[in-house]
Amino acid sequence: MERVKKAALEHGADALIGIGGGKLLDLAKSAGNSLQGNHPHFQP
Repeated sequence: MERVKKAALEHGADALIGIGGGKLLDLAKSAGNSLQGNHPHFQP
């Protein structure tokens, strides 16, 4: 955990995304997609 914190402090969010992998991004994408699907302002 300390290594992750140190990398995050040195390199910012990009390091966290690299270490955390695509899982966080996939979660964010799927959350965004479900929000878009359920929110009237995002309807095309």
